[in-house]
Amino acid sequence: MVFIDTTPLLSEYYQGSDHHVQDQDTAAQRIWLEKTPSDAPSYIKWKLVFGHHPLWTGGGRMKAPETAELKQLLRPIFEKYKVNAYICGYEHSLQHIKPPGFTHYFMSGAGSETTSVVVHPDGGRFAKSENGFMDFTLSSNKLDVDVISFQGDTLYSTTILHD
Repeated sequence: MVFIDTTPLLSEYYQGSDHHVQDQDTAAQRIWLEKTPSDAPSYIKWKLVFGHHPLWTGGGRMKAPETAELKQLLRPIFEKYKVNAYICGYEHSLQHIKPPGFTHYFMSGAGSETTSVVVHPDGGRFAKSENGFMDFTLSSNKLDVDVISFQGDTLYSTTILHD
């Protein structure tokens, strides 16, 4: 499991920002992000990356420059090193998107409020604007993901198998 800070990777945060991203070395973070999965021992089967901002979304930022920028920066790394899943928040909805390629994209940002969402046209498998969370269960050969509503109902379930 790899956790990254996506904020300094986005150019919009460098203009009069309160986020203090100017002091961060994004080149070093990208090198580290590539080195971590490439140097992983062969017994490591699963590669999961966690960040704040989405690369894919059926929410209001679907066509936002920040989404395209992050996709351009990170997707090649995820595909090259066979990252199984990228898990993020930021948009206030629950989503599973599997665009062409290797990586699954999950968004669980609906803990406090919700915003409009549609099933992404390029590989969207689930999208719901409802308060809730995701439960990830990982075993040696599968990743089970359950999307749970704030009332405890299972809204969606999927399994990713590992060869």
